[in-house]
Amino acid sequence: MRDIPSPRIEDVRRIADEISRVLDEVCLSRVGDGEVFLFGHSHIDTAWLWPYSETRRKILRTFSTINGLFKMGYNFTYVQSGAQNYRWLEDLNPELFDDVGRLISDGRWLPVGGMWVESDTQLISGESLARQFLYGQRYFMDKFNFKCEIGWLPDTFGFSAQLPQIMRKSGLKIFITHKVMWNDTNNFPYHAFVWDGIDGSSIIVHILPLTYNGILTANEIHDLWVKYLGKNYAPAIHSYGYGDGGGGPTFTMLERVKLLSKIPGLPKLILAPKQDEYINTMLKSSGNLPHWHGEIYNEFHRGVYTNNIRIKNLMWMAENEVLWSEFLSTILYLNKLGEYPRKDLLECWEAILRSQFHDVLPGSCCSEAYDEAYAELERVIGRLKAISNDAFKNIIPTSSNGPLRVAVFNRLNWCWKALVELPKGLFRDQNGRIIESQEFNGVNYGIVEVPPLNYTVLTKFSDSEIVGGDGDVKAYGVDDGIILENEYLKVKIGFDATVKSIYDKMLHWEFIFSEGNLLKVHVCKPGAFDAWDIEESTIKDPGVKLIIIDPPRIIANGPVFASVKYALRYGESIVNQEIRIFKGSRLIEFKTHLNWVDKGCLLKAWFNLNVKSEKAHFEIPFGVVERSTIKVSSWDKAKFEVPALRWMDISDGEYGFAIISNSRHGYSVDGSTVGLSLLKSSVMPNPWSDMGYNEFTYYIYPHSGDYYSGEVYRRAYEVYSGVKTLVFKCDGEVPLMKPIIKVDGGILESLKLSESLDGIVARIYDISGKGCEVNVEFNDVFNVYEVDIIEDNPKLLAENAKTFRISLNPFEIKTLLLIKISIPS
Repeated sequence: MRDIPSPRIEDVRRIADEISRVLDEVCLSRVGDGEVFLFGHSHIDTAWLWPYSETRRKILRTFSTINGLFKMGYNFTYVQSGAQNYRWLEDLNPELFDDVGRLISDGRWLPVGGMWVESDTQLISGESLARQFLYGQRYFMDKFNFKCEIGWLPDTFGFSAQLPQIMRKSGLKIFITHKVMWNDTNNFPYHAFVWDGIDGSSIIVHILPLTYNGILTANEIHDLWVKYLGKNYAPAIHSYGYGDGGGGPTFTMLERVKLLSKIPGLPKLILAPKQDEYINTMLKSSGNLPHWHGEIYNEFHRGVYTNNIRIKNLMWMAENEVLWSEFLSTILYLNKLGEYPRKDLLECWEAILRSQFHDVLPGSCCSEAYDEAYAELERVIGRLKAISNDAFKNIIPTSSNGPLRVAVFNRLNWCWKALVELPKGLFRDQNGRIIESQEFNGVNYGIVEVPPLNYTVLTKFSDSEIVGGDGDVKAYGVDDGIILENEYLKVKIGFDATVKSIYDKMLHWEFIFSEGNLLKVHVCKPGAFDAWDIEESTIKDPGVKLIIIDPPRIIANGPVFASVKYALRYGESIVNQEIRIFKGSRLIEFKTHLNWVDKGCLLKAWFNLNVKSEKAHFEIPFGVVERSTIKVSSWDKAKFEVPALRWMDISDGEYGFAIISNSRHGYSVDGSTVGLSLLKSSVMPNPWSDMGYNEFTYYIYPHSGDYYSGEVYRRAYEVYSGVKTLVFKCDGEVPLMKPIIKVDGGILESLKLSESLDGIVARIYDISGKGCEVNVEFNDVFNVYEVDIIEDNPKLLAENAKTFRISLNPFEIKTLLLIKISIPS
């Protein structure tokens, strides 16, 4: 341009056209430089450094910007996840929502993910994960006649080994992520691969090698192609547009891409791919792709399994209450005793799913975000309890007269003995047996055997004092501590508040090698990602043992349970614990109350076990994953802190030891030493995280055999699903309800009205890892279909059936649609 004296605009245009022509010729002569699919995108965190209320505004601004770019005539493909985002837009700006719908119909705007939000996948129940896809996909189908086929979780902190099955049964064909590129120990070996889940299901995975917030520069595209490890198998993929807090692509990026496609040395850029074009390209490559088996563990952000006790407590309570509400409402509806509260339950589910976003539940949001999330979940829990209570009251026949009774309902598909709060007085069960009970802190407790998927009724027969026990459960002092003892166990608590011994009297085995429940504080100051991270040096730190300020003392001594209480201190922080054992059970309960003020701490409970195994098992949503206890490979060494949903178990085949915890998900396992993380007091982005009063309960469970034969999974379901009780009066005998369904084998996770309102949906899965036979019996005649997780693609299994049998493959999830048949009288 400097060679043109006094250039006129015509000269500039002529030179520019000549440069463009030469570049076009060079580009056309290029062969074998590869391809990159480009997707415009805006990563919009449902909450992070801002609350939900601000995210609504971010969505409005971002979607308006993208719509404007399309109106300006730019040709590109934009992808956006999260049905929640579209739901907010629908409420805020119906006109813009309609514009987005037209862009989706044209194939220029692609909903991706098929989920309600980009959720966590390791700390939520299997049913919650299924509902993320059920309600996400159905929203997109209802509003846009569009089914997502591209899974999209670029920023989630690790991926459950059941995701391939859940995604495939939710209509997805490809899964796109990025977070494994943040690994701190091992470089993830593949960027395009087939991911095999624990049940044998598989899905193609495509990794975004650089970022999900690209800006489309030449250096960025060059670096992407250099780093991309799938060149020999499939095109690369790149996501561009400002994100985290929204924004998306800009006109500058879209103008720049016109030039990028003409720069020699860069791969061919596919600017406006259609969903089918991208998916078909990847499917054609699938036969040549390498395979990855099992979980995709994120070697980073290990603190999110523990951070923020309150949000994790509220989540498991909400998950449990919503399944109870659906279960009781289904019984109510099928027995024609009331309406199914579909709208109320859907609104509750949407709130629960919203709080499972990958920064909210993991504990990595600002305090303002949690002000909204806590309040919303507390409202939901209250609303769900009211739904359950109303349903229960309508199921049970009551009157104003008659003896006082207590109905105890069990939603699990096996019989078990539950600890139940009862009114004062003596009660008999329906077989005439007196319920042995115990008063503690003004509450009357009894152990009640509950039938599967049904209720039992207790009847008060006396105002007399509570019946004493036979001494099966007791607490007593010895020279070096206190003994808690029942029919199975003899547990010694030392005066330093550690568990010195757990001796099983039936198995004749000592489970503790040196000491258990040793509470220690480890310095945890990881730096830039304070709420997210735990460093290996923190786990290896010897830690500081808490100081006794109130020595162990007996506070309950049978006949239902015996317990010891004590208090410990670290700095200015106080820990109160009560250890309980129960009649007829191997469970040992640790009720924990914290008043914490010290920052930069990781509080762990350590157990040094007399059980040796090279493998340990950990519950994940709808399944179990096996991890090494021996740190040989770099992949094993990176797993110095790992997640579990509700339990972990280490067994040698003959003896096993499990820790059961519903809201404390982080574990360290090294040989026979196991540590459960109880608290992580981070300062960024929430300086008040886990400060003040918090409470939670965890259990240890010594047993014979492995996790399955020792029924670890059942104990976890029992203590956290619990029972529902109703105190009422009724004249005469209370008729027993015939269960609407009996399920023998597998785990019945949920029972609900179908989304199409034409039947009942039952979800069953195998947790043994070996497969199982499931016998199902109904109280009426049904046609039985298998459907996928989003309740689509029905396949007839049985007609006019009152019983039928199905086989589950190892870790298989089956969703059954039961349509009631009207038989003419």
